[in-house]
Amino acid sequence: MAEIFVHEDLTSRQRQARNKLTSAGTKSKTSPTREGFDHVNARSLLNKFDEFQSWIAAVKPDIVGITETWANKNIRDSELSLTGYDLFRKDRPVDREGGGVMLYVNSDLQAVTSRQ
Repeated sequence: MAEIFVHEDLTSRQRQARNKLTSAGTKSKTSPTREGFDHVNARSLLNKFDEFQSWIAAVKPDIVGITETWANKNIRDSELSLTGYDLFRKDRPVDREGGGVMLYVNSDLQAVTSRQ
């Protein structure tokens, strides 16, 4: 089962943004050990992307992992981009429902893709 990690020391504004996102159909679980990393089981990110952007702006995590994005090759990176973050994604094939993962990494961390 996927978990969502959210900063322990949220401000009131950050808590409101998180609550809005989680009430839009995601689940939330707090992790006291991983500051700067958050995970969202989105169950379709595109249809709640505005709430997701607000949450990211409020929390400002270094890295966000997203499962169940439900994105596919028909959805452009530009539709999912966030200012200040590099986007890495692996979509599920178009002929299958659900699935897909994404990783947003703060651009200051200079993440790269490694192919082995």
